Amino acid sequence: MGEITIEKNHKPAKKLKILSGREIYEPEINNITIEIFDFYGHTSWLHDFLIGKGGDFDNKIESVRYQLKKGVKIRADLNINENNYLFIYDIFKFLVNLGIKKILLELSENKPPLRQLYSSLKEIINFARENDIEINFNKYHKMLGVLFNEVFTGPDAVQFDVMATCNHNCIYCWWHSPLIKNKYPAFKKLDFSEFKSILDELYDMGLTLVIFSGPGEPFLHPEFMKMIAYVKKKGLGLEIYTNGTTLTKKILIELSKMKVDLISFNISASNPKLYAKMHFNQNEKSFELLKNLLKWFSAYKKENNLMAPMVSVVNIITNQNCEDIENMFIFSKEIDAQEIKFHFMMSFPDVESLRINNEQFNSANEAIKLSQKKYAIPTYMLNLEYGSPTKPAENIFNGCYAGWYFARIQLDKKIDPCCVGSHRIDWANSFSETWNSETYKEFRKRTKLHSNEYCNNCNRGGRLLGTIIIKDELEKEGLSEFL
Repeated sequence: MGEITIEKNHKPAKKLKILSGREIYEPEINNITIEIFDFYGHTSWLHDFLIGKGGDFDNKIESVRYQLKKGVKIRADLNINENNYLFIYDIFKFLVNLGIKKILLELSENKPPLRQLYSSLKEIINFARENDIEINFNKYHKMLGVLFNEVFTGPDAVQFDVMATCNHNCIYCWWHSPLIKNKYPAFKKLDFSEFKSILDELYDMGLTLVIFSGPGEPFLHPEFMKMIAYVKKKGLGLEIYTNGTTLTKKILIELSKMKVDLISFNISASNPKLYAKMHFNQNEKSFELLKNLLKWFSAYKKENNLMAPMVSVVNIITNQNCEDIENMFIFSKEIDAQEIKFHFMMSFPDVESLRINNEQFNSANEAIKLSQKKYAIPTYMLNLEYGSPTKPAENIFNGCYAGWYFARIQLDKKIDPCCVGSHRIDWANSFSETWNSETYKEFRKRTKLHSNEYCNNCNRGGRLLGTIIIKDELEKEGLSEFL
């Protein structure tokens, strides 16, 4: 099967498909269009009967042949419903024999259960691979991609590393902890022009969420506000991870005006003394200033009847703060945070001394669950609920599908295909080329089956939200056994 990307040469305002809840339109570019023909059958009696219009099939065939002879690009939309699903492979082969190289399999509302379509879809995809036919679906992109080891869209969410420099050296940080022997090169930052180019490409591939994060502090980037504005101009969701200590009231007001969706503040403490201990180069006053700023921001949003940006409090759990769980909930209540996140520290040799033991792990889990009920704050335990401090991958079940919906672009343009970061993929000529590369395909194939080589450092147990959603869809459609 050819590289699967979204074709740009399309009729104006012609809807191609729905990706991740966002309608994708492909405009006319350089006066080159693609003609789209709807097909319901491979014979006149079936096609004309299903659309209720005699002669339509013969007219379409004549028009397709005429357009192909002229060199016009053609896409066939093969409508699949309960009346023609037994013939879809025959219809597909018929369209290919006509000379059509681009086919959209349109699963209608009255389609049969996908389990009944599995054999035919498998035949179609295998044929497409062998004959360089570009196919796609109007929905179920991620689920069907996992099922057939293909990608039919780009990622739903992409995390951009923005800045290497940081004004904090948090004790648990991969890059800036005072315990780290080899520091991350501080001079690196994301180029704004390059960012725009990559984002434009991702948008065309169906991206819905941008995440801005480290390895340093994003708000230290001189053009970071321009990046935020560019993301929101495209109507994409946006989450920003920050330590918050470079923010001001003026910046927070501007972020509100730009309709940033979520700001996640890495705090990992509930009081000034613990904060200074976790954020090694900060003092107790830093905590008080940040707390007062966040309380002001909550009041500002209420006064102006604003829902966004939502505020999330992030807590990285180590053996230095694991007994402070309930107080972290109390702090989140005091600043009126909309959610609270807990994340077990990702362990690596230089900070191994901070790892919590099994007893602390179990105690932290219990404290989170009890406090969640007591304080009624939306709580995300991320990897704490399912990981383990000594055997990170022991709870992985049936693999992980992050390779179909997530990517992290680092400052050296290598890509982390999942959040663990243990396998980095070299950048090709574009994101699309990298996304469709053999290296990426191999990563997806192995993590889908829980490869020890790829997954042993994972402490999320294959329970990322996107993976859970896909697993649920597969189970609902009766397709799990075909994995």
